Amino acid sequence: MNLSKRFVFGRMLSLSIVLLFIAAAVSGCINTKGELQFKIDGHTLQADERLYLRLQDGSTPLTSDNQAGQASFSIMNPDYKRMIGGFVHDSATGISWVPRFEYEDVYNSSKVYLSEIAESKPRAKPIAAIQAGRPVADPNRTGFVSVTYAVYGNNREPVDDRTEIYIEASEQVTFYDNEPRHNSQTQSRAMSSFTDKGLVTFTMMSSLIDSNDPDLSAIPIALYSGPTPVPIVTCGHAELSALSLSTGALFPEFDPSITSYVADVAYGVSSLSVTASVYDVHALLTVNGTEVSSGQASEAIGLNVGSNPIRIDVTPLTGEVQTYTVTVRRGAAASSSNGGGSGAASHDDGPLSSTNGRLTLPVGRAGLLSLGEAVRVSVPAGAAERELILVIEEVLDTGKLLFDKERLLSSIFEITKNVPENFKRPVTLKLAYDSARLAEGQKPVVFYYDEASAQWVEIGGAAADGLLSVQVDHFTKFAVFAVGSEQKPAEPKFSDIGGHWAEDAILEAAGKGLVSGYANGSFRPNAPVSRAEFAVMLMNALGMPADEAAESGFTDVAGIGEWARKGVAQASQAGIVSGYADGSFRPNANVSRAEIAVMLARASRLSLPEGSPTSFADDRDIPAWAKAAAEELNRLELMKGRGGSFFRPKESATRAEAATVMLRFASYRIFANP
Repeated sequence: MNLSKRFVFGRMLSLSIVLLFIAAAVSGCINTKGELQFKIDGHTLQADERLYLRLQDGSTPLTSDNQAGQASFSIMNPDYKRMIGGFVHDSATGISWVPRFEYEDVYNSSKVYLSEIAESKPRAKPIAAIQAGRPVADPNRTGFVSVTYAVYGNNREPVDDRTEIYIEASEQVTFYDNEPRHNSQTQSRAMSSFTDKGLVTFTMMSSLIDSNDPDLSAIPIALYSGPTPVPIVTCGHAELSALSLSTGALFPEFDPSITSYVADVAYGVSSLSVTASVYDVHALLTVNGTEVSSGQASEAIGLNVGSNPIRIDVTPLTGEVQTYTVTVRRGAAASSSNGGGSGAASHDDGPLSSTNGRLTLPVGRAGLLSLGEAVRVSVPAGAAERELILVIEEVLDTGKLLFDKERLLSSIFEITKNVPENFKRPVTLKLAYDSARLAEGQKPVVFYYDEASAQWVEIGGAAADGLLSVQVDHFTKFAVFAVGSEQKPAEPKFSDIGGHWAEDAILEAAGKGLVSGYANGSFRPNAPVSRAEFAVMLMNALGMPADEAAESGFTDVAGIGEWARKGVAQASQAGIVSGYADGSFRPNANVSRAEIAVMLARASRLSLPEGSPTSFADDRDIPAWAKAAAEELNRLELMKGRGGSFFRPKESATRAEAATVMLRFASYRIFANP
């Protein structure tokens, strides 16, 4: 993994500073005391700063009132719980850290001396952590392994030393306390520490971990800094998830793997804005060098007549920058000889034609487009209400598109247009194919590639003169396959799930049509699942037939990808998904675990009691509208908690987790047939 050069991997945390300052004071006999006394040297706590003590059972950290400005104060432990650490938290900035400390003999005193509070305070709060390489076996402790995380702050730099980091796992995990003064103690389920040079290391043991080949994927792990979750993210994810212009359509249509686009606008368009979204919420997104928020429109960009290149950069926390370019071509002013008008092109002229695979059709004109003798496209007059730019390209890299190369009778061709709408009138497509490769009982059939499901879909076709002819209303990838009564499509494959903890579940879910991958053959198992993606997954699991007339009515329907528009509309009409107060759906926003619970409950048509508390430790954090759904789905084991007894309602789910949930949902089939 290519972490930033700011990190030096050979310099891991010193084992002598891993435990927090409070852990020693509350270990041994001290953890039975009901009161801890603190004395501050020099700088005292400010108005927004407060000291908290962490508890091993994961319950709310202990604190006391009136700490600001005081040279000494006490924190009570009325239930005599075991304490494993502490931190100072600044509620104004969200920063949590561990100041310098000294303490008296832990067996005879419960007094802690704090100092350098201001000097040790970090500049930025953590926003994400990246696992710095694979866990390694501890050579000095049999069965224990150490895992190091690189922690980044909201200034996109490694966090300052002494930033507080708390790890929470399952009851089956034992953490080793590396602080030499603590007599080799261990803690179960959780541990507190702080960073050194932006890195933090935890040493753990569990029956779920093979110390000879450490892998933590079977263990639910959550990191926190103070009260703030610190998501563990994968590095180097620098792709856009969506890209659009306020005026004009992209050509070709947006695909995360395509980085260069063009768009044509009329002379009257003197400026436009760009709206881009990223998969990685921690990536830096800029348009022409100016930072913008994911899913939000950029400032207006002025356009000159002719070409106007626009650069969109996605910079992940680590890894290489991904650059997308959109060249906006602004037309020239109409000449006076045309009377200043901008009417549609005449329909009286004959069809325009091209044999090189590229053709521009004015509004209303018919066209004949071909790429040699292999593929021909006939566009009737009136097929679109805008000027069309059509392109045919042979797909050379077919490895990720084909499950059975033996059945392929033609090349694969990708045909694209510059407008997203389907054609108003049918377009005729003719493909040449090799009839000599047809086996007995087989026939040639035209298929198109469904980008959303990553599967080939049969169209049909009439054969004549070595060509197979079909009529279509949209463009994508097309090919001719041999079809026989005994032929069955192969199972889907993805390029990035090998060895992943959810590999089997993803393949099973994809095979059942519940989830799908991307055009480049990837699944992106660790990417967060969006609201649109989860809505489509639910519709797939419900097996609801496509409703071409379904409409969602959301104010941002234009921002919903064509692949998801019908699914979102059906889910909305079925009462499974809902929008926001402003009428928007926000399709590209990460779906929260609370939203997932409610969607699943609605799809399952569960009868839920209102106002009942849940059994989760973070019940108070679960919105009232999601409590009943979270509790019932946990009882049915359709959706489980994270980190033991925590639900984590505001956290997002990964695509791998969503695939797993969809399998459980489909297998239970507790919903009534629609």
